[in-house]
Amino acid sequence: MRSHIMDILPHLPLFQGVGYRDMENLEKRFSLEIHDYKEGEIMAQQDSPCTQLIIPFKGTILMHTWSADKKYMITERLQSPIPIQPEALYGISPCFTRTFQAQTEVSALCFSKDNVTRLFEEVEVFRLNVINMFASRIYRNEKWLWRDYSGTTARRLISFIQSRCLYPAGEKTIHISMACLAAQINDTRNNVSQTLNDWQNRQLILQKRKRIIIPLFDKLIKSISLS
Repeated sequence: MRSHIMDILPHLPLFQGVGYRDMENLEKRFSLEIHDYKEGEIMAQQDSPCTQLIIPFKGTILMHTWSADKKYMITERLQSPIPIQPEALYGISPCFTRTFQAQTEVSALCFSKDNVTRLFEEVEVFRLNVINMFASRIYRNEKWLWRDYSGTTARRLISFIQSRCLYPAGEKTIHISMACLAAQINDTRNNVSQTLNDWQNRQLILQKRKRIIIPLFDKLIKSISLS
């Protein structure tokens, strides 16, 4: 088990840059657990308490986020290795704000909250990696807020999707009715339908009943910014 964990740690984003000797000390001093999730198994539930840091290192994860009124949901597909909402461990209400589900068989390294706190205190590279990850997200979100997505229905739709996604790239699925989507962006159903049909004709999305599948969201964003 130990040699297996030593093979895993250098490939995890939050441990990149940690020296081999520090890795050995970390493995000896911290309780590290590997958890295997079956296909379809829920790894973390939206609104449930976050008591550990889960870092999948093998497999594909689906991240589901429900709106506050439960009228629509957005699903993002994530590829390992990737930490699952480390920010949910701390704060006033340390709970997951999204549901994470194993799309394939998933293996993850799990750290208790106490161990994560100790890692912050004792492993400088880990601490810097976490800070850099949070800083990058804040920068990306602030940059997005100042983009001009007003005006056309297409820009409003992009703004609606991007503001609700954790990552501005990859596959997204929006589970929503046409009426609800039109209401969310303060536009007409006809305008929304025409825009979505145009995107589908350009092979940017695939429409199904109450579902909009976006294979590559970054490609969709680029197509709108260039149009």
